[in-house]
Amino acid sequence: MVSIIDCNFWNGNKAKAPERFDCGNSEINCFLKEKIVSDKRKNQERLILVADDESIYGFISVSLGEVRTSFFKKENHIVLVVNAIGIDKSHQNNGYGTQLLMIAYQ
Repeated sequence: MVSIIDCNFWNGNKAKAPERFDCGNSEINCFLKEKIVSDKRKNQERLILVADDESIYGFISVSLGEVRTSFFKKENHIVLVVNAIGIDKSHQNNGYGTQLLMIAYQ
């Protein structure tokens, strides 16, 4: 069954599933492989997957950042940064990217 889940709680095969993932962009594919296999995520970074037990359909990596405004008042604002987002080519145009963005911004 396909679900949207934090990578830390996903019980799928973290060695094989990223190898089968192909969104059509080699940099994004490598990003997923690096983050999921070696578990090199920063403390504030979240990796959210659309996946079943065997395959990763898509993912989004988000973290918190800070922006300083330079007009009127100079203030710092916390923002959500999308580090990477990718949907496997065989699952594109099914709304998974939209769902991932909506979950990330909740």
